[in-house]
Amino acid sequence: MCGRLTVPEGLHDRLRSRWTAEEEVEWHERLLDNARVLAQPGGTWLDLPVLAGYWWRNLIWHMWHCAPEKAAALVVYPSWQMARIQRLEARELLADLALVDTPESRAAASVIEEVMSRLDPAAPHDPKELAQELLQALGLTEQMVVDRQPPAHHAILHLPVWTQDFAMSPDSTWLVAVGRDKHIRIYDVAAQAVRQVIPAPPEVGYHCAVAPDGTFIMTKSAGEDTPHREHQ
Repeated sequence: MCGRLTVPEGLHDRLRSRWTAEEEVEWHERLLDNARVLAQPGGTWLDLPVLAGYWWRNLIWHMWHCAPEKAAALVVYPSWQMARIQRLEARELLADLALVDTPESRAAASVIEEVMSRLDPAAPHDPKELAQELLQALGLTEQMVVDRQPPAHHAILHLPVWTQDFAMSPDSTWLVAVGRDKHIRIYDVAAQAVRQVIPAPPEVGYHCAVAPDGTFIMTKSAGEDTPHREHQ
């Protein structure tokens, strides 16, 4: 199962050279969907299987391309940092911290580099012991690590069976859905509930989209030339 959902290394070059920026973002997000399957519904990124080595190495890289703010938040989670060190090497985590390049990531990298600088490169070291040393250097306790596990899925939202199309808001806090009942429904993702119901013209109900800034939604029926707009 894990082997079917991992990604060939050659895809990195393809993402960089052959696709437009929009296509690249879309495919990074599709690949992250594979990782979410491995983490399982309701799980955290720490629930990625140990054998899913590709995702332990490249999750932040994929996330950074389509949701940089989420990548920046995940890479400084103490639980994620410790798991990365235990499964791979601290140098891999340092590369992720440098990639997102935020004040928090730079501060964490500085602490990790200080600890690493005291290690004898010629002598073997126990990853678990190193993780504990880094945990202490970062000023964290085991309980803080447990309490701050990064979620892979924020919510599971079940849409009605008559839903024809849906679109997520730019900040991922709400989505719009249209369907055969000829209404436009706006859902609160975190609350998993309908926020607003907007009656739609009879011909609307097949397709929808959200403006990049989230200020309005667009709906379109089959064969319709002009989209119908609803302001948020």
